[in-house]
Amino acid sequence: MSPLEHRPPISGDLSHRIVTCRVTLLVITATLLGCRQSAPTPAPVASPASSAKVAESTAPWFVEVTDESGVESIYRNGQEGKQSAILESLGGGVGVLDFDLDGLLDLCFAGGGQIHPDQRITALPTQMYRNLGTWQFDAVGDLAGVSSSAFYSHGLAVADYNHDGFPDFLLTGYGGVQLFTNLGDGTFSEDSKVAALIDPSWSTSAGWADFNGDGSLDLYLDHYVNWSFENHPYCDGPTPSQREICPPKQFEGLRDIVFFSNGDGTFRDVTDEVGIDAGGKGLGVLIEDVDVDGDVDIYVANDTVPNSLYLNDGNGKFESVADLSGVAVSDKGAPDGSMGVDGCDFNRDGRPDLGRELRN
Repeated sequence: MSPLEHRPPISGDLSHRIVTCRVTLLVITATLLGCRQSAPTPAPVASPASSAKVAESTAPWFVEVTDESGVESIYRNGQEGKQSAILESLGGGVGVLDFDLDGLLDLCFAGGGQIHPDQRITALPTQMYRNLGTWQFDAVGDLAGVSSSAFYSHGLAVADYNHDGFPDFLLTGYGGVQLFTNLGDGTFSEDSKVAALIDPSWSTSAGWADFNGDGSLDLYLDHYVNWSFENHPYCDGPTPSQREICPPKQFEGLRDIVFFSNGDGTFRDVTDEVGIDAGGKGLGVLIEDVDVDGDVDIYVANDTVPNSLYLNDGNGKFESVADLSGVAVSDKGAPDGSMGVDGCDFNRDGRPDLGRELRN
């Protein structure tokens, strides 16, 4: 019997938690999804009926269903420890995956962590919700074996890295990563050490892809800055006596890392071999065939330092071309606070475009 056949209800008072990010679920309204055989003929003059149609067409596109969904995921950044650490300034990610292969997309959330007054950092549980259909979800993190986080967590990257047909995921964070392998019975095992995915730095986001064309998924891992309690400067807030979180410019960036798959479920660090630049303050990574040559390239959104764009030669060796391509800095010629990143063909010219979210 699968552990998921016994699903306990969500319980516990969440009102004491410091909320950095609370999940909101939105569904598109049915009125905008209706298909018509032909366009309706507009009424020549206004009438109560035509006014109703106008009101319908201008109704909100989405309706929030969070309260009815059963999803109670809350990300905590540790600010209650009153340490004013830059670690508190980043949020948490979500993974969307059909982990039980029932045809419904499930949700998995990084939990963040606690920063204690004595400068200890402890992890908070990863949260997983099984999709029951009709926008109803059930908390199954404990049953699935993913809730016992080892590090203060930030992001999730979903992929079937071992090619067994079941989606797995990587959890990034401060002090290490965790690789959760889907066992196919509704549960996961944590296999970062078994897979030799060892990374003690501060990782933020990650991307899976077959960089060298050998048929196995490789991993690009973003790193942020060299903050620690041994490197925790004092920065003035609104008044000199009020401590504030120091900006990213106060810290050196950390080099990103690339792991190539060995094809047997294990990985090796090839960062020095493949041409990845030193430094960087990565917050988002996009894997895409930017130059449309048949292999995957890497775009990295960096915070307060130039962004990175690496073109793949097809064999997993990369050339840094951010400056030449015009994506390294802003239109004013200066680095900005790049955070989230996405890509698509915005203008429908057949070529991939890039979009970034910027820090205010």
